Amino acid sequence: MAKKLGVPDNVIANKELIAAYAQALEDGVESSVAANVVGLNEWGVSVWLAQATKNTKVLKEIDLMRKGAYGERLQLLIQSQDDLQLKQTYKYLTFIEMVY
Repeated sequence: MAKKLGVPDNVIANKELIAAYAQALEDGVESSVAANVVGLNEWGVSVWLAQATKNTKVLKEIDLMRKGAYGERLQLLIQSQDDLQLKQTYKYLTFIEMVY
């Protein structure tokens, strides 16, 4: 599945990332969301992981990436993850609202 998403071979060779990706899929997370959650990209960057682990050093670096300090490709990656995170949050909150 990772190959279908265009994940580079060197990232696919990272057993830790692939195991986390497989676990996310097993937990029912949509494939493209799972890839972003675990940082399945050529830089291994995940906004979700940095937030979940409260890694302030990585969060500061991600903020610099978001502002374009590391180039447009990383800026677009972070913006894409931000957008996806917002959509997933909205989807979750809308579902919770419907249940209650």
